[in-house]
Amino acid sequence: MKKIVCCLAAVLCDERGDLVQNIVLLFGGILAMVGIAVILYNTITAKIANDSAGMSKLN
Repeated sequence: MKKIVCCLAAVLCDERGDLVQNIVLLFGGILAMVGIAVILYNTITAKIANDSAGMSKLN
C-alpha cells in the first residue's frame, strides 16, 4: 500500500506533468466519444420514430 501511495505521489509531483496530462486527455477523450455516441444514438432513434409516425399517418 505504501508503494502505491509513493508512486501516486511521484506521478502527481512530476515537474513536467506529462503523465498526468496524458491521463487527463485520455479520460476527456473517452468522455467526449461517449457523449458523441449518445447524441448520435438519440438523434437517430428520434428520426426513425418520427419517420415511422409520419408513414403511419400517410397510410
